[in-house]
Amino acid sequence: MNRLPGHIVSVKEHGALSAVTVNVGHEVLIQAIVIETSETAAYLQSGKEIIALFKETAVTLDTGTAETNSAQNRITAAVAQIEKGVLLTNVRLRSIVGEIDAVLPTESIERLAITRGAQVTVLIMSNEIMLAET
Repeated sequence: MNRLPGHIVSVKEHGALSAVTVNVGHEVLIQAIVIETSETAAYLQSGKEIIALFKETAVTLDTGTAETNSAQNRITAAVAQIEKGVLLTNVRLRSIVGEIDAVLPTESIERLAITRGAQVTVLIMSNEIMLAET
C-alpha cells in the first residue's frame, strides 16, 4: 500500500460524496473521491493532517507528456527499480513526494520500454485513493 502524508486543502461535497484535495508536499496536489462528508467524517476539513493511501495496482504509468487521459492525479517520478515477473512487474518509483510502488502487467512495461532511470508520470484515479487520519 502506498502512503503519502499530507494535509487537506479543500473539500467539495455533493450528496454523500466528497472531492478532497490533499497537498502531499512540494506543492503536489492530489484528489480523492470518498463516500463520506464532513457530517459523517469529522476529519474532512481544510488543514487536517491526513494520509492518502492507494494500492500498487491502482497506479498507471505514462511515458509521454500529453494529458490525454482522465486520471486526475499526476506525479512525475523516476523508475528506481524493476522486478519483472512473467505476468506482472513490480516497479519502484522515486518522486518529489516520496517512493511510490506500482504493480503493472509485464507486457505493458515491455510495450512502453520502461527501464530503470526512465522518467514517467504516475497516474492515479481519484476514486482509487483512500484517506486515513494520522
